[in-house]
Amino acid sequence: MKTVDEILTVLDEMAPLSTAEEWDNAGFQVGDLEANVKKALVCLDVTEAALEEAQKIGAELIISHHPLLFTPLSDLPADHLIYKLAVAGISNIAMHTNLDKAQGGVNDCLAAALGLTDLREAYGLGRVGTLETALSPKEFAVKVKTLLGTAVRLKEGSRAVKTVGLLGGAGGDVLEGDEVAAADAFVTGEIKHHQWLAAPDVTVVDAGHYATENVVVEPLCAALSAKLPDVEFLPFLATAPYETI
Repeated sequence: MKTVDEILTVLDEMAPLSTAEEWDNAGFQVGDLEANVKKALVCLDVTEAALEEAQKIGAELIISHHPLLFTPLSDLPADHLIYKLAVAGISNIAMHTNLDKAQGGVNDCLAAALGLTDLREAYGLGRVGTLETALSPKEFAVKVKTLLGTAVRLKEGSRAVKTVGLLGGAGGDVLEGDEVAAADAFVTGEIKHHQWLAAPDVTVVDAGHYATENVVVEPLCAALSAKLPDVEFLPFLATAPYETI
């Protein structure tokens, strides 16, 4: 059995909190650092469904990618998730942009899911890698759709896709810079209209925020289980918070 604080220490070794973006609020969010943990739920977001699952399995800790706390609260009513977590005695740790950057983190997991090799860091948080076989833009988009199990949006570039840049989650800002043009394609999960317009002549695939980040949940469980075998880490994959019709 480990405490919340001991698990936080291991997480900090895997994805140092000091590497989180300046605007981020990664780390300990809610609960008791000295509480003992036998089971921990690992998920993308702390939602009502995640809380219910944690209570169902008897988890004392939820490790999420997205933080519950970004800005100061003006009140804390009984129907707020933070209040409910505290009442249930369940702590929460968020590993956000530090996990995006980390070796074995979100973007490495996304690259692995897409079959990329020869990875290098790019775009601050992201990666650039290589496909085994060059594909047409549409073939590549279908590959992303199939491997991630999600609908995608595509803007075709003029050349075959061999090198691929990626940034899980909201990575549309990359399209406004020069670095993206070095790869044949760019995959992310959230692109604004003006960013589509700003994109250079590369293939761009928007696979959704959820699908491009949820790939980290199971690998993070496995990595934590290997480091902390006396704690049971259980994935909660849920579904995207929207439906494509």
